[in-house]
Amino acid sequence: MDNKDKIWQLGMIYMVSSFAFFIVFLCIGNGYATFVFCTIYTLSGIGLMLLSHGQVKFLSWNEKSNPLGIALGYFWPVILMFYTGLTKYHLLSYNNLWHIAAVFASVLFVLLLATGINKAAGYVAGQVVVMLIASLFWGFGSAVVANCIFDGSAPQKYNTTIANRYTSTGRGVRYHLMIDGWRPGLYGKTVDVKKNEYEKAAVDTAVSIVEKKGLFNVPWFTYTIDAAPPVPAGSGNGNSPATR
Repeated sequence: MDNKDKIWQLGMIYMVSSFAFFIVFLCIGNGYATFVFCTIYTLSGIGLMLLSHGQVKFLSWNEKSNPLGIALGYFWPVILMFYTGLTKYHLLSYNNLWHIAAVFASVLFVLLLATGINKAAGYVAGQVVVMLIASLFWGFGSAVVANCIFDGSAPQKYNTTIANRYTSTGRGVRYHLMIDGWRPGLYGKTVDVKKNEYEKAAVDTAVSIVEKKGLFNVPWFTYTIDAAPPVPAGSGNGNSPATR
């Protein structure tokens, strides 16, 4: 097996394993593990293109006479990072997020441009657009996930209740809970939930909130729907931190 065949083999292993690990970490649902996997595989793709001496690029034709394109495998960790940032963490504000996401996206975009452009395949502008899309998805997802999993701020605990619950339709039925504001100046927050969680969460059901400041000063929260009956109104359960 010559060097070109070995590079192609590595590229194919990268793409197949990327999809396999995407399924595994999607099922696990752990933010830290997902961040580690996505970062390693995203940088591994850059390294593969850099060290392949032009035999592996981001996009390519199917013919083996051309460089191998690994975009199909490259997008799996990018999509997983974006999906995790979009669905797993509940942000209270995006004000401080965008410039961090822009930095992360810019770094990846520059690396892809430096290592992944395939001039032999043509359509360079199209390649740049695809790289930009991947970078923007990565920038947003990685900024959100890093903000939350590396957040060392002290948690603030609150109690509140479910103010409303409703469903929406589109590609199937989606279930939503509106959590009442838990401190002054904070309006209700709507979260998407699974069917079983929705069914046991009546209006006025008590909810425990843990709020944190975020690594990049992007505040976020987690919630737990309490199994106990709702706390009566006027008992001071919704506007101040619980005793810790």
